[in-house]
Amino acid sequence: MYSADEEQLIDMWRFEEAFPFGGWDMMHLDGRWQSEQLPWDYREEVLGYLTANDMLLDMDTGDGDFLLSLRHPYELTCATESCEPDYERCIEQLVPLGIRLAYCDVDREELPFGSNMFDIVLSRHGGYSRDELFRVLKPGGVFITEQIGQRDNRALSKRLLPEYEPPFPGHCLKNAVEAFRSGGFNVLFGKEYFPKLKFWDVGALVYFARTVSWEFPGFSVDRCRRELLALNEEINEMGCIDSLLHRFLLIAQKPERL
Repeated sequence: MYSADEEQLIDMWRFEEAFPFGGWDMMHLDGRWQSEQLPWDYREEVLGYLTANDMLLDMDTGDGDFLLSLRHPYELTCATESCEPDYERCIEQLVPLGIRLAYCDVDREELPFGSNMFDIVLSRHGGYSRDELFRVLKPGGVFITEQIGQRDNRALSKRLLPEYEPPFPGHCLKNAVEAFRSGGFNVLFGKEYFPKLKFWDVGALVYFARTVSWEFPGFSVDRCRRELLALNEEINEMGCIDSLLHRFLLIAQKPERL
């Protein structure tokens, strides 16, 4: 049995669980969470390699906002996406500009592009096939990726779901570097970081867990009531809920001479 106050909290968290997704900028959580900044700027890293005449591919481009922020010539720009809402948004936002868009699950499918086609391929928080990257990159072409690692929110996920196991075990900078080197790439740069993440209220965590469902598989307010109430007590005592993110940046190059 729960007290009247606890039932009221649970009802508020159900509201957060059902709140419509508003985009990956997470504007719904403004002022309710805080994420430590990364020691690199992904956009600046990309712009450090991208030149005006490069053929560019952005895999798992999301809603296309980041791709457009690069201001690269549209006729030299391609993108893939496999999330239906994001793909529909890209049809509206990218295709009228002349950007070539393909619906493709890059983890499981061959890329619908020719061999030796791209100077630069990007993937931010998305999937990739190392062998397909090697195929579509020109000799000397560069792959730039920022990835979410295996330890992302792991401890927090286990607090809500004790049986939780990371969805991508072994996904870390060290293993990625070894995989790219064994696949014939030269690794130009790699860096790994574990930013601190704070939630100021449990409702914000509920919305986040519902949105990032692969890190909280099977989560629901009703299933995790006891755990959420315990976390609410922690906020009352400590002021926030702490978590750790896991990010790594990798830049790899296909050799100019094979």
